[in-house]
Amino acid sequence: MASFETFLWWIFIIFTLICGGFCIEAHYRYKNKNGIDNEYKFSNKYKYFGQPVYDKQNKIHGYELLLREYNQHTNKWQLPRNVVDFPLSKIVSTIQEINPQLKDIANLSLNMTVSQITDFRAEYFFTWVLGTTNIKQLVIELDTNDIRRANIFKRKEILHMFKKLQHPQIKITRWIIE
Repeated sequence: MASFETFLWWIFIIFTLICGGFCIEAHYRYKNKNGIDNEYKFSNKYKYFGQPVYDKQNKIHGYELLLREYNQHTNKWQLPRNVVDFPLSKIVSTIQEINPQLKDIANLSLNMTVSQITDFRAEYFFTWVLGTTNIKQLVIELDTNDIRRANIFKRKEILHMFKKLQHPQIKITRWIIE
């Protein structure tokens, strides 16, 4: 009986060490994981522009952040074509630039993609936006075609993030680009 107890004790010790090793490895991977902004080097190719949205009385009702791609041939910013991934850090820097103008603004609209919503920093990003701005409503606009092109795992991640984003100040809408 003592040898069986010793055997179980060693199995427990080995299992605990293996699980501890997996936890340490997972922690290391998470801390060193690149976001989509670092992974694909989008620093100069894309930029967000803040555009005011006016109400019927011609007063600024909100802001919409619009992503643009730099065209080297025409030397102009244009609507991006076939953009799958673009960085959350670009939205952060644009919000920091226009934040003083957001004092009396009712809402802020962000055009986002599946990759941004499923980025591992997305939940923190939304908490940051709500914490740094005085907006009453954060509107997240997703391209329906982008959602359709996503694989089943990405769609599950999107649904998981939507459950986390159930907040009275966050509204999720969809838009279609033809």
